[in-house]
Amino acid sequence: MNKKIIILFLAMLLLTSVINIPAKILQNNKENTNILNLKPSLIDQCWIKVFGGKDNDDIGYSIIQVDDGYVIAGQHPSLKIWLFKLDSNGEKIWAKDFGKGRAYDLKQTTDGGFIIAGSYTFRTSCSLSTYPSSIKLIKTDNMGQKEWVKVFDSNEEHGFSVSQTRDGGFILSGDNATGKDYNHHRPVLIKTNSNGDLEWKKVLDLQRNLKKYINKVEETKDGYILIGDSVIKTNREGDYISHFQTDGYQGQQTNDGGVVVVGKIDQSFYDSDLLLQKYKINGELEWEKVYGGKNNDYGNSVKQTSDGGYIITGQKESETEENLFGYYSYVWIIKTDRNGEIEWQRFYSVGKDKDDSGSYITQTSDNGYVLIGKCGCRDYFVFPIHSVSYNLIVIKTNEEGKVKLNNNIIKGYFKTNLLNFLNTKTLIKNIINL
Repeated sequence: MNKKIIILFLAMLLLTSVINIPAKILQNNKENTNILNLKPSLIDQCWIKVFGGKDNDDIGYSIIQVDDGYVIAGQHPSLKIWLFKLDSNGEKIWAKDFGKGRAYDLKQTTDGGFIIAGSYTFRTSCSLSTYPSSIKLIKTDNMGQKEWVKVFDSNEEHGFSVSQTRDGGFILSGDNATGKDYNHHRPVLIKTNSNGDLEWKKVLDLQRNLKKYINKVEETKDGYILIGDSVIKTNREGDYISHFQTDGYQGQQTNDGGVVVVGKIDQSFYDSDLLLQKYKINGELEWEKVYGGKNNDYGNSVKQTSDGGYIITGQKESETEENLFGYYSYVWIIKTDRNGEIEWQRFYSVGKDKDDSGSYITQTSDNGYVLIGKCGCRDYFVFPIHSVSYNLIVIKTNEEGKVKLNNNIIKGYFKTNLLNFLNTKTLIKNIINL
């Protein structure tokens, strides 16, 4: 009995420390984000999951919701293309790998299967440069079983985006690199039939000063639109029509026919802010918003939401907390209205090394959000080189960007990261069970 009383007393002391976390972690511009105030019914289907080992890099690039859960594409630590499925509670159901390379984009196809765009490479490192690579297209059934794989041989190309077209085929966009060290980049567009057989391929003219980061391709009524740090329109045969440049590097078409992009703007050395821009389809800038503070803040993914606003994820770097290697960083989620005004924002620290960021986010059928990102799981320092191994994180939130925290994660990072987990009942349970 005395032992339990002492443990409970220690638990209350720890919880007091939790409540006194710096306000920047708990608050947005309007309200406290402490999840202790949530009704349980609002967060029962919200969770945080971590995948990977302490010495491995597990990377996710794309996530989609399916009827009974979520499917993620990325890169396995062995540098293989990785596809795996989670149930609605974030538990892994199956995982598949498809040989060397990395997967950048994932879509569900009309037959219930999946199409993956990525790159195939013989490289032995994760670098995108100096190692020849070819675009890789993979079609699977709804269980992730391979149906066919196509590799479009080239000297140095990467497939960043894929969409199924109205004729049942597929359109891919990516990057074509030439020159010494492959440092001259041109957008590439590939059209295939439903079996992945090449119909045509277009490398868009470098003389037009088109940039590298074309991370989205969509079919339009009269052709295709490519979106990234340039927005390019083509006809149905992939021939260039027009383009304009943006200051972002990831985006999508909006409901009004325009384009929204997210990225960063450099303010000074080692100081950048998240940038959100909205363009009309003719290239006219409607508005732009800059979010952030001191140090490096940036956005990696933006989606338009069902209310016409936008959901963004990226990285927010601490202005005060740091270690020997730099400032701590957190997964950052921002919800804005249709004009880019912030409605709420959330910060999540998951990894024990506090080197976290969000990579890709999308709205779910319950009006919540699911995102993938990475968290630092182990620091390596062999003078003068410092490197970090990363795990894949998946966060499912409610419509306010809040979560019910996962017991396993709290146990796994209890000693090093207690102050980032705020569920009172779960904390007491895990403290008693230690």
